Amino acid sequence: WLWWLPEVALIVAGALLITRGDRQVPAPHLFENAATHVRDPGVIGSSILRATAIGPIPIQSLIGFGAGLVITGFGLPVAARVGLPWPVGLIAGTVLFAVIGVELNYLAIPRRVRKAWEGFAVVGNPATKRWFALVGTPVPTTLPRIRRWLERDPERPETRWARAEGLLLIGDLAESRAVVERMPIDTPSDRFEQQALFAYLDWIEGGDPDFDALRDEAETIGEPGSAERIAARGQAVLAVARDRAASGGDWMAPLIALRDEAGPAAAGLLREDLRRVAYPWYLLYGLVVSSVTLLASGQIG
Repeated sequence: WLWWLPEVALIVAGALLITRGDRQVPAPHLFENAATHVRDPGVIGSSILRATAIGPIPIQSLIGFGAGLVITGFGLPVAARVGLPWPVGLIAGTVLFAVIGVELNYLAIPRRVRKAWEGFAVVGNPATKRWFALVGTPVPTTLPRIRRWLERDPERPETRWARAEGLLLIGDLAESRAVVERMPIDTPSDRFEQQALFAYLDWIEGGDPDFDALRDEAETIGEPGSAERIAARGQAVLAVARDRAASGGDWMAPLIALRDEAGPAAAGLLREDLRRVAYPWYLLYGLVVSSVTLLASGQIG
């Protein structure tokens, strides 16, 4: 089976790729835009997808999954032949597949895109942790999940920033603006966050906010090097990057500059984000691949 199964897999994969290649594939989007969106609110995520994808498939996922498949597919039968019990092999193969797939998933991201993504993580990672601390559930990453959260979670003062972002993503811009107006303002950081969200809404509706003024205002928040200053600066940089991405400009440059200001910790933030999302899926894939490999090689049954 070691001779014919890889060849069959390659033939099947090649046929599928040829079939997909013969069709017009739309540029990937993180979210489908609503009728009220003049500009794409998820344009940074969409731009990352476009910069890393071959057709609809992110290249880093293709490399990570492919390497895990090859190593597990060939390694497990060899390990079983030298006496490794199949239950141990099943566990080892599952873990090996996940580790190879997830870690290569990060390393295979094109270098400049990875730096920009790390800059994005400087803003996104603390926001995710803030969400977990206040809401206690995973961050919804699809429009149906966002709608369910908005329906089920009552409005609370401490989560109005999240509710406003969810509403603007699904296209309810009027209600989002009303929620932003109701945000509690106790500190200069709160005031700046509200200002940044108003600018975000204006931009989505087709306006041209003064991003230079927003960046200048960010430099007045907190002390130099403080978490408040870094958070405010990140929101201002993200606004500039969105505008450049929507107009076809170099959206990566401001995010890379933010990443360089944050230092080596930015790489750790992105790895943390990717591992949190990817490991559960790759462990599931690894379990399926290891089970099929052991069954096909006669080690189970």
